[in-house]
Amino acid sequence: CGCVRAHLEVQEAKPREGKTRRPSVAQTVRAKAVHDYKAKTQQQAESAKGKFSEAKELHEKGEVVAALSAMNIAISYAPKNKTYKSFHGQLKEEAKGFQAKRYIQAAVQAEGFHDMREAMENYLKGCSFDPPDPRPYYRLAILLKSHTGDLRNAMKYMRLAVKKDEDNPGYRVALGRIYAELGMKLNAKREFQVALSLDPDLADAKEGLRKVR
Repeated sequence: CGCVRAHLEVQEAKPREGKTRRPSVAQTVRAKAVHDYKAKTQQQAESAKGKFSEAKELHEKGEVVAALSAMNIAISYAPKNKTYKSFHGQLKEEAKGFQAKRYIQAAVQAEGFHDMREAMENYLKGCSFDPPDPRPYYRLAILLKSHTGDLRNAMKYMRLAVKKDEDNPGYRVALGRIYAELGMKLNAKREFQVALSLDPDLADAKEGLRKVR
């Protein structure tokens, strides 16, 4: 009858117990890899956040180099985080300025004690950080010229001094003299002329110009 047929259909629709399909070995391995990756990613994100917080605290204390060290780790964990990248770039620039200043101060102190070799080494290190101040480049060029006779490198650093302060007639004269000693008379003449355009009464520029004519 209809009641019996309906009962049988219901019975057949029930899932069979004990027939649950177990995942394959490949599925198990894949699921574990996904789980491990998510756990590692989460751990790295937390580590990056912790190092970012540490870097900010160190920066507020004025410990720029230590802050940069912490941010290097944060960036290694989260290289695509824009906030971290921005702060990391800021710290890199500040650290360069800090290190340049430290070496330049050491160079000035060494000059005060007439230790020109130590002064040159520290000026070289300071200038490697590309400070905006032209004076360390100028002093390094002068020392290279007067204490080692290395006119080529003296020219290199004096050019940088002029590049940092193009309107300084004294730097122009110093570069002109180096050019003159290297036999680059046209370059020397140009620098002396520029120096005189900046300071028409500059005796050193007039003397230099007379010698290269």
